[in-house]
Amino acid sequence: MESILTAPENEYWKAVRRGLAPAFAVNNLKQVFPEAVALSKSAADHLERTGGRAVDMDNIAQRITVDVIGKSMFHSRGL
Repeated sequence: MESILTAPENEYWKAVRRGLAPAFAVNNLKQVFPEAVALSKSAADHLERTGGRAVDMDNIAQRITVDVIGKSMFHSRGL
C-alpha cells in the first residue's frame, strides 16, 4: 500500500506533497497549536530545573501529544 511518504515520484504525488508540506512547517504548526508551544516551553523549563536528573521524556511527549489531540478533536467539534 502506497502512502504519501512511500509512493514513487510522479506528478500526482509531487503535487500532493507540495500542497501538504506547508501545513507541517514549524511556524505554521506553532500558529495552529499554541497550546503545544506553551506545553513544550513548560517542559523545557522543567528540564532546566531538574539539574541534570533523569526525566521521563516519553511521558512528557505523550502528555503533550494527548493534549494536542484532545484540543484539536474536541475544539473543532465545538465540544
